[in-house]
Amino acid sequence: MRVRRRVDGRIRFIALGVFSAVFLFSFLARSFKNSEELAEAASLANFDPGYIISDWQMGNYNSMSEAEIQAFLTAKGNCRDTRTYLTASYPHLSYHIRDGHFVCLAEEIFGEGASYGEGVSGGETAAHIIWQAAQDYKINPQVLIVLLQKEQGLITDSWPNNVQFQTATGYGCPDTEPCDAEYFGFRNQIRKAASLFRTVLDGGWTNYPLGWNYVQYNPNAGCGGTMVNIRNLATSSLYRYTPYQPNASTLAVGYGTTDSCGAYGNRNFYLYFEDWFGGVIAERGMIDVDFGDDEYVIESAINANKVIDINGGAEVAVNGTNIHLWEKNGTNAQKWKIIRNENRTYTIVNPTTGKVLDVLNEWRENGTNIQLWERHYSCAQQWYLDKEDDKYIFTSSCSSLVLDVLGGATANGTNIQLWEFNGSNAQKWTFRKIEKIVPVTPTPTPEPTPVSPEPTPTPVSPEIIPNEDDIEDGIYSLHPLMNMNKALDVENGSYANGANAQIYNFSNGNAAQEWRVEKNKVGNYYIIKNANSHKALDVANGVLNNNANVWMYDENNSCAQRWLFEKQVDGFYIIRNACSATLVLDVQDLYKNIQIYTGWGDNNTAQKWKLNRLR
Repeated sequence: MRVRRRVDGRIRFIALGVFSAVFLFSFLARSFKNSEELAEAASLANFDPGYIISDWQMGNYNSMSEAEIQAFLTAKGNCRDTRTYLTASYPHLSYHIRDGHFVCLAEEIFGEGASYGEGVSGGETAAHIIWQAAQDYKINPQVLIVLLQKEQGLITDSWPNNVQFQTATGYGCPDTEPCDAEYFGFRNQIRKAASLFRTVLDGGWTNYPLGWNYVQYNPNAGCGGTMVNIRNLATSSLYRYTPYQPNASTLAVGYGTTDSCGAYGNRNFYLYFEDWFGGVIAERGMIDVDFGDDEYVIESAINANKVIDINGGAEVAVNGTNIHLWEKNGTNAQKWKIIRNENRTYTIVNPTTGKVLDVLNEWRENGTNIQLWERHYSCAQQWYLDKEDDKYIFTSSCSSLVLDVLGGATANGTNIQLWEFNGSNAQKWTFRKIEKIVPVTPTPTPEPTPVSPEPTPTPVSPEIIPNEDDIEDGIYSLHPLMNMNKALDVENGSYANGANAQIYNFSNGNAAQEWRVEKNKVGNYYIIKNANSHKALDVANGVLNNNANVWMYDENNSCAQRWLFEKQVDGFYIIRNACSATLVLDVQDLYKNIQIYTGWGDNNTAQKWKLNRLR
């Protein structure tokens, strides 16, 4: 008679304050495997405790359709086990038996409020529950399938019981205490687990942050452990769920069990993912290429003539300068070195500035801007590379989001951002090596007969003097040349992010029209902040197009809030946005709304401003 397995998933709660944070752990995952499965076990030779699965793989929520999940569960499960007499050996457990055979996971129906599979009319299949959780939390359904197997063996079990369904992913089951009934239920368990993984992938709390962490081999501290360099958030989330690494003897026995210091959860996760879904290491974001010391132009797969470019040029770039798409022109703003890091990521460096492609504030949201910044080795500056159809995909090591061209557009100045992977050409790039020019020794020529030099002409003062030092930090009102009785104004004097910038009838003492002009600490740029709200004049969403709106927003050090003052011979200023070499502050909409627009030059009164020093 087969000895019934114990409930293997073990999760512990640790409360901060009054249960303010819940940390989930599981201990010894299912150890039972039949001989056929053992023979097919994947190799553990490449198991890396610091990189068990890639961030992209864990977040690849479209890896399987609901129909594909159902087909997988059906193929792996034996839903025709008729040995119903076995239930007599376990009277404390409940089983679902229909037409003389056990109902396994692939055929079970889970009803609302049912604590385990009870075949409730109108309920949901396991495949649907897994697929829906994958979509809602953007977690790979393969990860959830493997979790069900390593915790309760539910994928292959031919006669599952109520406890296995109630605690399907082991969520809410402490190592040393009974499972918490609040978390019972197959659907509840799946969604709680998916939510935990998503929280960590999004940069939420984890007790095993990126970097070096001491990871035990077993709940028994006497079994020891080692320092592990956890190199990505997906692996961190697995340790938050199962805080133990396999020791040498555990790795040596495949799916088998070993000494009392063994822990099998993360080992089995790796093995099942290898066996069932093709591996957790040789996947997106893990290619290993040595680009050497060469310089490259990075072309968009949308249009090979459009490349990654530093707005305004490399020679004037500062921290926060925007990165966008521009036609290929051979300037230093389009030259990059690809530096391989020890953790299998890459950093993209502009040789002229020494600065690198950087994710704004390490954000992990669709639409996050890409900027240039001095190198500081955070995840914001590290990228995993994958190759598809001879094109590269950049995945941020902060998240599963990839480098993307806004809207798939090809216009000069189109913004470059982060976006969830969709396989489009807007997310694919080609590295085009810049051939080094070998200098040729010229043939000596005779010295020419000296000729009296022409007199040096008297230099002519330029009409535009950028960033004149006569703009002192202070409070100003700003008046458009088109109507000097009006002034730059915050609509309704609002303090809110997104409050619109406009021009309005000037009223001395109106705080909505008082602006603190401050020179930036780095570079010759200025920040213009409303003296009332202290929010900065900002190009809405960093959009670099004609007619892009200008509003107020919290200071965030982006180029959308940096401005270049160009003094004209008549004493007025053109105020140029630092994100773009061509876009300037402009009056729109019948002399009311403020936008950015291509500079028209000295004759456009909608783009010339008088600075009136108030104090």
